[in-house]
Amino acid sequence: MDQNVAKRSPGYSKLACVFDEGTFVELGAYVKRKGSDSEYEGVICGYGAIDGRLVFAFSQDTERLEGAVDEYHAKKIENLYSAAMKNCAPVVGIFESNGATIKNGFSANSAYGRIIKCVSNASGVIPQLAIINGACVGSMAAVACMFDASFFVKASGRMYIASPASIGEKYGNADFLAENGLVSSVSDSFEDAVASLKKIVAMLPDNCGDVAVNENEDLPERETVISENIHDTINSVADKDSFVELCASYAKNMITGLATMSGITVGIVANNPSKADGRISANGANKAAAFVSFCDSFGIPVITLVDSCGAELTAEAEERRIAAALAKYALAYSSATVSKICLVIGKAYGAATVFMGSKALGTDVVFALQDTVIGALSPEASVAFFENDKIKKDSDRELLEAKWRKEILTPENAAADGGIDDIIDASEARARICSALNMLIGSGRSLKRKHTNAVL
Repeated sequence: MDQNVAKRSPGYSKLACVFDEGTFVELGAYVKRKGSDSEYEGVICGYGAIDGRLVFAFSQDTERLEGAVDEYHAKKIENLYSAAMKNCAPVVGIFESNGATIKNGFSANSAYGRIIKCVSNASGVIPQLAIINGACVGSMAAVACMFDASFFVKASGRMYIASPASIGEKYGNADFLAENGLVSSVSDSFEDAVASLKKIVAMLPDNCGDVAVNENEDLPERETVISENIHDTINSVADKDSFVELCASYAKNMITGLATMSGITVGIVANNPSKADGRISANGANKAAAFVSFCDSFGIPVITLVDSCGAELTAEAEERRIAAALAKYALAYSSATVSKICLVIGKAYGAATVFMGSKALGTDVVFALQDTVIGALSPEASVAFFENDKIKKDSDRELLEAKWRKEILTPENAAADGGIDDIIDASEARARICSALNMLIGSGRSLKRKHTNAVL
């Protein structure tokens, strides 16, 4: 009887929605609040299948003492993580708790620390995905931000360290969290959040030792259409309907997201030329750095699409510590051991030629489209810097800028220096990237020679 009552709780029902029908199995179903004979612990834990793949999950339950965190709450989550790590399988967390059990004093804070330790130990080993369906406050907000991706339910979710009642109502809601990169996406309902989560799960490997490959019927050689709209270009390069953008409302001049190409899961990093000429901002660099690090953790190749006038050159950028942000991006990209492919689709000036997937940072293959413009400075800046003394009238400047664009800042000159492997037609971009991906599929393996081959 007790078990049936437990299974009717909202936390149980939410987990059942996440998994394939009939596959959810609860763990620790009878655990009750410390010192209580009647109250079940405020978190439901268990495992099941998502599209046939083993996944572990927990769901905080607001109908059990408001899902408050205490010692046994943490212990249930610890046991869940232990099972997930042993089985090398992902974890899904549904966050819906009004905080800690304050009357438990220091032990409640210790409970937070133990949960944080579990999440930290699993980070980069197994995927961790969060749905924020209710209150996610105090230390639990930090826990949610440690997850690889988070899906926020606009109508019911809220997340903050300090209460909006004390610091202002503009904080902790969907708009604020999305615009500041604190959640990966915002959904109108819990069901929509689950659908978004499942699409990401399908593209991720089970753990850092697996490779994510999906069945796909989209032909690699399908013609690519390069558009003024970067999202249309990405959708043309990637397998049909596969691209999922992450943190879309944060640092809109830099686009990050997952897709598949020939069924291989890839991470896409792209400049958005419709936002500040695609210039790399401090937030954009931080966004790209975190995403590349995530891809590297799970063996996901990184595809970089370049169309940028360089770094943001403003006082605000300096105040946002753009130098440190670019350093973070450079460290993440250059240290990543996954396959890296770059395609220049438009402009590549200054910092864009360095930080956006350059050969110098360790990119395996770099392509450029015909008629792209590549150089240390833009044509306008190049003429102003090198040939300003030759200019007598505006038409002279325009002619010189056209000359720089057509004769000096060309993909051919960049290729002559070894910075570009091949100059390709726009229509074949998808085919060439897919070919490079398949060529690099075995890269990163460590080969140990037994001995040299003896000669006769």
